[in-house]
Amino acid sequence: MATILADSAAPGPQPPLAAQWKKVDALLKKDQTATAAPLVEKLYQQAKKENNAPAYVRALLYKIRLLENKENDADEKAIALLEADVKTAQFPARPILHSLLAGLYSDYYNEHRYQLYQRTQGADPTTDQATPGAADGGTSLATWDAGRLGAAIVRHYYQSVEDEPQRQLSTTLVALGDLATGGDAEGRALRPTLYDLLTQRAIAGLQNQELYITRPEQQFQPTDPKLFGSAQEFAALKLDAPAADSLNGQLHALRLLQRLTTQRLAANNPAALADIDLQRLGYLHGITQNTDLADQYEPALARLAEVYNVLPISTEFIASQAQTKREADPVAAVALARAAEARFPKSHGAARARLLREEIERPEVAFTSAEVVVPGQPWRLDVTARNVTTLHAWAYHLTRQQREEFDRYSRPRAQAENYAPILK
Repeated sequence: MATILADSAAPGPQPPLAAQWKKVDALLKKDQTATAAPLVEKLYQQAKKENNAPAYVRALLYKIRLLENKENDADEKAIALLEADVKTAQFPARPILHSLLAGLYSDYYNEHRYQLYQRTQGADPTTDQATPGAADGGTSLATWDAGRLGAAIVRHYYQSVEDEPQRQLSTTLVALGDLATGGDAEGRALRPTLYDLLTQRAIAGLQNQELYITRPEQQFQPTDPKLFGSAQEFAALKLDAPAADSLNGQLHALRLLQRLTTQRLAANNPAALADIDLQRLGYLHGITQNTDLADQYEPALARLAEVYNVLPISTEFIASQAQTKREADPVAAVALARAAEARFPKSHGAARARLLREEIERPEVAFTSAEVVVPGQPWRLDVTARNVTTLHAWAYHLTRQQREEFDRYSRPRAQAENYAPILK
């Protein structure tokens, strides 16, 4: 999956900024942050003036890195920095900053969650302009309770995907340059736009169950079988939750998957739609274990494998089917794996299926003996084998002297010498 530029390891902009970034990286590598800081500030101001989104966001990330090197409260100051900039940032930097802010708030939450558990509701946001740039209008994060911080995370993730979504859909990862790094060619074809990138970040971030501390009496529960239905059925579902359950991560993840599904249906991109369907089924499988919907997963995989049978990605559904049968019915799992391999031999799904089949078919032999021997009774020795047609095994009783001889010749000389005192 493609990710937002996060550090100096990513490729820099093209000249003339490339040489300047290279100089900054060299200084940071030597821990010369005081010398690097004014250069980063200059690049930041230049990129902001020119509305050069990749360079602008990169400069902000470098400024955050510099804060981390010299400030004790770097996390709060980093959030304050982005909160101030997001107010004036231009597209496409603005939705990206919302996503980064959600990530920073989430990091702060994870690092301070034990303190947050003990806090009561914090102070209300202030409009006091005596502290310009402070996070959320001036209220210190140290006064925030878990609910308020969780709400900020949810809010910024949603703002990242609701900020001019049509422009995001028309903004390709290629157009973002070095702002979007990673991912192979196939992955970028399945998730090719800024909207995909930010929505996937939001889905991953909102699945964090740590945000879901307060569990109200009335909660969202995934109970409708249409959650496992076709893309059209899922897109048409009404996903609601009680007002008190506003931080329910499962609900938010499903809503965002629903948005992606709707966009993929409108774009008439079957492979990308299949990718979202596969992601949806995998997520639902994880959250519906031990529920009435648990038995919906495998039939849904089978249906969608046929819906997308002309596409290489269909083998991913078959491989997932095979995985579900691995323990209960390994013969059926192998048959499904072979079907995936035969359908599109060079696909990722076929590779997954092949690995699974080889693991199931691998010959295995194991010997175990009872830890407790009852005097006068035989010492139980168990042999288990799998995928072995013929097995010959012998068991011998060794005297202490024979055991010492065996150890002496079966181990390296130095190791045998180490054991010698023990065997006396």
